[in-house]
Amino acid sequence: MNNAPVFLNFLGMVNALGPDTAAIASRQEAGDVSGMTPDQGRMFGRVAIADGALAAPPARLAAWDCRNNRLALAALAPILPQIHVALERHGKQRVGLVFGTSTSGIAAGEKAVNHFGKHGALPAGYDYRPQEIGSGAGFLADCLGLAGPAYTISTACTSSAKVFAAARRLLRLGVCDAVVVGGADSLCDMTLGGFGVLELTRATLTNPMSRNRNGINIGEGAAFFLMTREPAR
Repeated sequence: MNNAPVFLNFLGMVNALGPDTAAIASRQEAGDVSGMTPDQGRMFGRVAIADGALAAPPARLAAWDCRNNRLALAALAPILPQIHVALERHGKQRVGLVFGTSTSGIAAGEKAVNHFGKHGALPAGYDYRPQEIGSGAGFLADCLGLAGPAYTISTACTSSAKVFAAARRLLRLGVCDAVVVGGADSLCDMTLGGFGVLELTRATLTNPMSRNRNGINIGEGAAFFLMTREPAR
């Protein structure tokens, strides 16, 4: 069991290149950089979908509404049919979720703090819970109807690698028969400011994978796979 192979069968994704894998592949091949936005001396990648166009959580989970969770839901949408098949086949207790993030709903918290500074009170309807770094996994598991292990990994840049190792471990140990695995990060002042203090961000495209590279361009996005022990049928 410990050496059994695992497979990444399906992929849903949203980022500054587009709202789905087809658009992302097409624009990447064309060298489309229209999703890169200059602002306050830095260039960053923003998902070109207004918050109003990103699907909101179910009404019963409205307290967890934030851009990070909406990006996650947008990335999950294309693979929902395959997740439902896994639930029907294995049962909700045997399908887990491992979610990686370094931002959670921090952007909403930043806006709330700014509002408090100006008005002496938090904005109406503000809820702290979406910005708790571990809240995303429980929120997504509830949205998807999963009852298997669900947890968040937040180890900065390594989160995106560790979620796959953790999901594979759940399968190889026989804890789960399928795992929804991926993550989401949304733009926030904490991330932009942090990399800015390190003098890594730039006001222009930084030309990655080149000897002429100059710094980094921060971006936001989300991506999820359904990991199983067998290839897609």
